[in-house]
Amino acid sequence: MKAINTFSKLIGMICISLFANAQDKGLMPGDPAPGLSTYAWLLGDSVSQCEKGTIHVIEFSATWCNPCIKAIPHMQQLAQRYQDRVQFKSLFTFNNRQPDDHGLRYAADVKQVFHHRLDTVAFAVAIDSTDNATAKKWAVTGVPLVFVVDAKGHITWKGHPLLGLDQAIEQVLSGSFDPPQATKEVLDMQRTIENVRALLKRNEPLALKMIDSLLTVFPEDGVLYFMKYQYLLKNDEKAARELLQWMLVHSPAYQKWDDVAMEAAYHAQNPDYRLALQAAYRYLDESPAFLKAGRYQTVLNVYIHKVLNSSSTCEKAIARDEAMQACLGAIAYCEEINEHYFKTRYEQLYERLLSGSM
Repeated sequence: MKAINTFSKLIGMICISLFANAQDKGLMPGDPAPGLSTYAWLLGDSVSQCEKGTIHVIEFSATWCNPCIKAIPHMQQLAQRYQDRVQFKSLFTFNNRQPDDHGLRYAADVKQVFHHRLDTVAFAVAIDSTDNATAKKWAVTGVPLVFVVDAKGHITWKGHPLLGLDQAIEQVLSGSFDPPQATKEVLDMQRTIENVRALLKRNEPLALKMIDSLLTVFPEDGVLYFMKYQYLLKNDEKAARELLQWMLVHSPAYQKWDDVAMEAAYHAQNPDYRLALQAAYRYLDESPAFLKAGRYQTVLNVYIHKVLNSSSTCEKAIARDEAMQACLGAIAYCEEINEHYFKTRYEQLYERLLSGSM
């Protein structure tokens, strides 16, 4: 792979998270910023477009998205740093409570994300229309996703809020950002990521070499580490375990711990359930409180796989006891927050484990 210059490093941060799991490129640098069709503005003035003459940072987020929640403090810092020069707006989309009472339940979820302290937030907060119209206009297929819009109303950058946003803002403010060059770099990087995905699908060693080359340039990108982990899990489980241990210690940005946990438990020939459970509990711990009841399922899925995959009667009995204890923990949490739906599911699972039918 050819050397990647400083400008390309910034552009590459746009691409890896966006294109690792998607085919379409969406809006590109230089495209005009679409309008904003929101259900409600919970904080800040109601606007329908990015006002020209001002630089805007438009973030798309969701209440159920752990990486989105982790990005809030950084967005707060940037909004405070550039409060006189850049307008920051966070739009919560992909309402997971549909059908909803006209968005009221999702609005309540958004307020919980900010611990009902919206008065302390330095950026505007809105909820997308109930049909996700704004996300569709901006071609958003995954979150978190941030766009930087220049004073002329054109998109100059898009990417993960923790990967390159600071540099992008500085370059737009200084006038040194080059949209045509950015577009070229985005397309080049998209092709690279698509090539890696194709190589991974064929389990070719070149995939690992390309991922390692990208990691020398983007050492904080969790998507790349997950792709590397997937490859190693098929070809070198010892190295895969060592990488997962490293990931758990260093927590790369944009790491989807639920995917990591399921990969570790379900796709390893000899699963390391200790590490899989660490990933599952990391996913649970990083989830907002009002979503944890449902996310205990990831933890329980790992325990269940351990029960079903145990090779001896003794191992199965120990694994079943561990799974039952985890079920009791999930049930207790549901009782604490008065969550009936998941409590019933976990009670049913507990009874199946207790009866030995699993």
